[in-house]
Amino acid sequence: MTEEVVTISNSTKHRIESLSKADEETCPICQEKLGNQKMVFQCGHFTCCKCFFAMTEQRLIHDNKVKNEWVMCPTCRQRTDIGNIAYADDRQDKSCNSDMPHGVQDCEKGEESFTVQGSYGTKIEAVTRRILWIKSTDPKAKILVFSSWNDVLDVLEHAFIANNITCIKMKGENHKLPSANLQHRNALQKELTRHMPSSQSQSLFKCYYS
Repeated sequence: MTEEVVTISNSTKHRIESLSKADEETCPICQEKLGNQKMVFQCGHFTCCKCFFAMTEQRLIHDNKVKNEWVMCPTCRQRTDIGNIAYADDRQDKSCNSDMPHGVQDCEKGEESFTVQGSYGTKIEAVTRRILWIKSTDPKAKILVFSSWNDVLDVLEHAFIANNITCIKMKGENHKLPSANLQHRNALQKELTRHMPSSQSQSLFKCYYS
């Protein structure tokens, strides 16, 4: 019983520290504090949107072969196909941030109320449950799940489908989002246009879908 309490306490402490660190994150290029919107590379690192557009525009000036377009992650120097770089909005429900210790506890209780359909193991079910909770608080939320193992992505996809979570799976270094998926294409373009100048969002979309 004591070990279980310690484990729960450590888990809560870790989540609080993670939330605190997220507020202090800076762009590795301009060193400015990151806002809610960022561009996430396939390796898991990220930049602010402004620096990402500067990187892609510079790349296009030196190389007109858009079909082979890639940029280098400024953190780990890994080449990343532009089609695998995602726009992310980290805005969270205010109730989970206003009073951090209590907010984390309330979020944990809220997640526990969701039942995951199917049996996939503790970790897969925890991820699925978290996404169900996020979608319940913000139906328009977009979530990125990273894994180094393709088998894990396969199981996650199966769990998401079983629990009515719409998802797109990307595997390998050169895999791109399907350009024919107009629903996701239009949704992303609309989201980019809301937060960025139209010229920049159009430039990014040319890179994504050319």
